[in-house]
Amino acid sequence: MTIKQDLSNIKAVVFDVDGTLYSGGIAFWIIVGDIFKSLLSFNERKVRNEMKTEDYGSAETFYKEFFRRLAKKTGKSENYLETWYKGVYMPYMANIIAKHKKPRENASKLINSFHSRGIGVHIFSDYSMGKEKIEGLGIDTTHIGKYYCAEDMGALKPVTRLFKDICADLKLHPNEVLMIGDTPGSDGGAVSAGMPFVCIESKKTKKIDKNSVSYDILSWEEVCALFDILPASI
Repeated sequence: MTIKQDLSNIKAVVFDVDGTLYSGGIAFWIIVGDIFKSLLSFNERKVRNEMKTEDYGSAETFYKEFFRRLAKKTGKSENYLETWYKGVYMPYMANIIAKHKKPRENASKLINSFHSRGIGVHIFSDYSMGKEKIEGLGIDTTHIGKYYCAEDMGALKPVTRLFKDICADLKLHPNEVLMIGDTPGSDGGAVSAGMPFVCIESKKTKKIDKNSVSYDILSWEEVCALFDILPASI
């Protein structure tokens, strides 16, 4: 296994949640569980895709535009949608993950291995309730430090500022903070911030020529091997 990036200087690791600490999506379970929620969530995702390259600067400005656009697509009021999104949909999503998804093998051991080496571990998700999702997966959160939500920072991945702000909050240089995620078009925003990035191999990476990108595309097993947490060694 050849690694392009120098990871010897890493002082913190930031994990994405959805698709990274567990594999596969949850759209099927949303549709099966509640057709009404699935219709709203379909439009919610369309709005997110429209907004994901814009930096709104603050949570207030982001949410104002988010619910304005979502109201236009659904015919629902902005107040109704905010209540639904924050009070119903986000908890519902966390509950689906807890009921139907399993963490990637050795996720807790990998996190604890980083901690044992003095490397901080943090979470960065576009969505809120990152801690609740991880706890629902049964992953040990003892050594997870901070939970960052892109929405609450005023934008969505891959906006470069978000990654820079996380590094600044951790009081570390970007080249000291490793991002691990599963989506090149979102988590890969770390690269523009000067952070090393390891992308988990998935359907999203199949068409990418590994030699044409500056970051590393590895299977989850290779990530574990990279940090000496191979299943065979446990």
